Amino acid sequence: MNKHLHVIRQLSSHRQIEKRPGGSRPVRRLLGMGFLVGSLLAGCSTEASIVATGSSVDDTLSGVADLNTSQSQEQQEAQPSSPTASAVSNLTATPVEDLQHTDAHMPAAAMPSPVPVQQTNPTATPVVFVSCDGHQVDEITIDAFTVSPPEARPGENVTLNWQVNGAVSHVDILTYVADPAPYYRPIETTLSAAGSLVVKAPQNQRYSTSWCLHAYTNDGRYTAALASAKLTCPDEWTFPNPPANCPQPPTYTRLAIQRFERGLMIWSEALENIRIFHMDSPDPELRHWEIKVNTWFPGMPESDPSITPPDGYYQPVRGFGQLWRTGEDYNGTIRDRLGWALEPEREIERGVIQCETAVKYQTCYIGDPQGTIYVQRPELTGWYEWTGPTQ
Repeated sequence: MNKHLHVIRQLSSHRQIEKRPGGSRPVRRLLGMGFLVGSLLAGCSTEASIVATGSSVDDTLSGVADLNTSQSQEQQEAQPSSPTASAVSNLTATPVEDLQHTDAHMPAAAMPSPVPVQQTNPTATPVVFVSCDGHQVDEITIDAFTVSPPEARPGENVTLNWQVNGAVSHVDILTYVADPAPYYRPIETTLSAAGSLVVKAPQNQRYSTSWCLHAYTNDGRYTAALASAKLTCPDEWTFPNPPANCPQPPTYTRLAIQRFERGLMIWSEALENIRIFHMDSPDPELRHWEIKVNTWFPGMPESDPSITPPDGYYQPVRGFGQLWRTGEDYNGTIRDRLGWALEPEREIERGVIQCETAVKYQTCYIGDPQGTIYVQRPELTGWYEWTGPTQ
């Protein structure tokens, strides 16, 4: 340590270094001195060892500052002769503050200013429960938890009423969420042991919904209870003899339908797509269907004059024809799968597309409300003509 401090004194005494006539002092000397001072300062392990030498740390740092100032002036006077010399010269310009030692005896002006750190509190994620599972603790009993009225339309207000007895700290009310995966989410917390709360029946749920009550003890244990309400269907089916399930709002649109040897096509103006129903199985539940984007627009050829259908058959035109001639799927070309058209396409001015309400697997109904309706089952498999609820 004494040897290191002796070298520091020697460096401090050479603060005034004569400049050589006609050029700057050697870069290597300055580099060596700058790195040596940094190393020696980093090597001092205690405050006492620095003060005991009698050599001022301020003087030493001042010497290093003079070296850097002198060198900066020289760099302005003499342009580097090569890119390498320029890079080396830039390396020597080490800021003095980078060499400062955070010592208690250092003057206040030399001490770096502290930078305040802002603490951020991320938004807490509410705790959710996958079910209202009937937790019970001996200290709490839920005497009542009801919904009034017991039947409502989606979006209407209902009132929850409860009465809890025992060592109750607080009550939480949770609502059922059906999509994308069922769970219960808190909507009101830290309520009293007896009370009521006005809530809305979920707008996007059908058939029924429910709420869960958690009554907590002081140590975080709870007793749970469930209250349910029936949801009336806000929409009606648009065709006679409909299914029993609750429908979604209908989409009215112009449709075009054409039957083929092995299936049919249905075009929807509102959705700008074409449904293809393949007659590839005698079992209606196993027949496949698919949806393709309509790629034909006015101004494109309506048909291919080089294609001549057999007598009694038709070449499809416009959007159907474009898809029939060029379309493919994993089982081959659309033309080979469907065969020739059995009739010209037929237009339905006010067709309908209406699906049943379901979280995931939806059955849809497409066609003429006053004529034939086609059933489209979920997952691209299953289609048939609708004949009534017994189908």
